[in-house]
Amino acid sequence: MARQDDPVDSGNVVSLSEIRGIGSRPAIAQIEAYWQTTRRGRLVPSRSDVDPRGLHGALEHAFVLERISSGLARFRVAGSHLTELMGLEVRGMPLSSIFVPEARAKLSDAIEAAFDTPATIRLSLVSEAGFGRP
Repeated sequence: MARQDDPVDSGNVVSLSEIRGIGSRPAIAQIEAYWQTTRRGRLVPSRSDVDPRGLHGALEHAFVLERISSGLARFRVAGSHLTELMGLEVRGMPLSSIFVPEARAKLSDAIEAAFDTPATIRLSLVSEAGFGRP
């Protein structure tokens, strides 16, 4: 859920980022711009309007989630960057599988906001470094 002091929260944006000052990466900015252009003033673009060629250069960073239940979504499609980062194919896996159990309630709320409102969800994912963990 967005913090009350978070200026990003405009009613339909759910920010889970606890780290200030992290701007959009170029791939994220490209994906967001494509999404905004493709939806043409509608809440979301129609499925037939989404063309992977419009994400050339950012497709490896993109993924598509499918709602499987209230508060749960799974990866329907995942770019190669996420696959490489995780070290395995994530397609078909629940999104929650890449979060620690303590974070899953907030994630569930964010998933519901994204599918019901719709909303933009911004996440900063952090992993502990250590043996076997780059």
